Amino acid sequence: MTPQSENTPSMHAAPQAGCKQGPKCPRASGGPKLTPLTDTGNTTEANANVNLAAMQATLKRLEAELLREKKVHQDLQRDMESQAAQQEQTRDEGGEATTPVARNLEEELTQERLANAELQKALDDMVKSGSTSTDAKGPTIPRPKGSASTHFSIQVAMKLASLQEKDLKYKAIQRGIHFLALNVNIDWKLTWSKIPALAKANLYSAAREKHKYLKCFENDWATEELAKMYFKNIHGNHYWRSYLQVPEGYSHLKANSAQHNPSTSCIKKVKAVMLKCQEARARKTASKRAAEAEEPAMEDTNDPNPIGQDSEEIQVDEEDDNMPVDAEGGEDDNGESEE
Repeated sequence: MTPQSENTPSMHAAPQAGCKQGPKCPRASGGPKLTPLTDTGNTTEANANVNLAAMQATLKRLEAELLREKKVHQDLQRDMESQAAQQEQTRDEGGEATTPVARNLEEELTQERLANAELQKALDDMVKSGSTSTDAKGPTIPRPKGSASTHFSIQVAMKLASLQEKDLKYKAIQRGIHFLALNVNIDWKLTWSKIPALAKANLYSAAREKHKYLKCFENDWATEELAKMYFKNIHGNHYWRSYLQVPEGYSHLKANSAQHNPSTSCIKKVKAVMLKCQEARARKTASKRAAEAEEPAMEDTNDPNPIGQDSEEIQVDEEDDNMPVDAEGGEDDNGESEE
């Protein structure tokens, strides 16, 4: 390597006397000059003035909002005081507020109480009289004692078994109840005791509206028995076809059915009652005809020849009147009509 000459400055030469920072000194390196302290102070003062102006604007805005809130609060308080003063003025002697709205409510409540008292009184009178059917017009037909189809016939108890027209009316009511029972949201798979009371009440009301004759039955027992019989028949058919499982409480019915004597009479009580009524009407008609036939005979005995007829003709007429009337369909010697 070439030796360093004496005139070449050394890399570790001492700094100059006028600079205390060595080679990095701005004067030595020729860098930018520093800003005077007077310029920095002016910038800081300008920023402070801007911030102060913003704070003053914000303060003014908050003061304006506060004034608005105070005004709203004062208005609200003034309204409340005026309402309180009005209520104080409209208070009655008892100390209860009697504003128009309150008076209307009190009047409606009084009317409702009076109506409720009248309805309760009417219900109490019905319970005391033993009638709970509100739609019945005229005499009510009480329910017979016992169970239907065992101790009494429903059709006979409904007084619809003496005439053919009444029988047709009973069948029409029966079909109507069958239709209603399946259209009032009743679960027919349940036994009658497990059906809700509201569903039964809907059935009774619909049946009374459809068939006015059902209003005559006390506590709607006719509608209940017809519906029970219909559901019973449906259950029996489904049990026999194995569509439904037989409940444990009905397991003994199969054994009872096996013990039934098929040779016994299967004539319904309704037919027997109808035949008996027909015979009674026939006897009554025959006796009436006989009485009408005897009246002309009595008149003839008082006047032997009222029209100038011959004695032979009168004798023939008397013989005709004394003849039996069996051939004419009237009474025989025993006083009974032919069937």
